[in-house]
Amino acid sequence: MLLGNFNIDLLGKSTANRLLKSFAIELDIKQIIDKPTRITEHSRTLIDLIFINIDHRIVQSGVLQTSLSDHSLVFCVMKAGVP
Repeated sequence: MLLGNFNIDLLGKSTANRLLKSFAIELDIKQIIDKPTRITEHSRTLIDLIFINIDHRIVQSGVLQTSLSDHSLVFCVMKAGVP
């Protein structure tokens, strides 16, 4: 799992966006957040990302709005191993 504020808007069409997507394909990882994570008066961007290589173990993922920051909280819930 690789996660954080990448400051590359995956909703946009920049060169950095294309490079990040190519990087993910090369590493065989999938980005699982699909809603904007930073919303202002003038923009909606998807810059807080979670990349995984075990998508079959992800039960839930999403974006939660908070008043702590101008960024939303991203999360994922994974299935645990065999008890």
